[in-house]
Amino acid sequence: MSNIVGRFMVLYAPIPWPRGKITGPAEAFVSVPGDFEDDKKRLIGYIERFEESTIPDALCHPIIGVLKPKQWGIFHYKHCDHHLKQFSA
Repeated sequence: MSNIVGRFMVLYAPIPWPRGKITGPAEAFVSVPGDFEDDKKRLIGYIERFEESTIPDALCHPIIGVLKPKQWGIFHYKHCDHHLKQFSA
């Protein structure tokens, strides 16, 4: 899939992301689940840090290519939503 088509599908297609179709690098999966409240606080901290950060005008995602700041926001929203749905949250 080209970066342009992939970027559109990931960011703008009105369909849910499929489960288990795309996985990240192995080093992304080294942690084990911990205490739910601690994990939740850490996630909220990451979201707040992202919200307060300044994203360069163009930053490259390893799979879908260069994204602008607004596109990074859309990507992170959809990514979090995808994982929260996995836990029925």
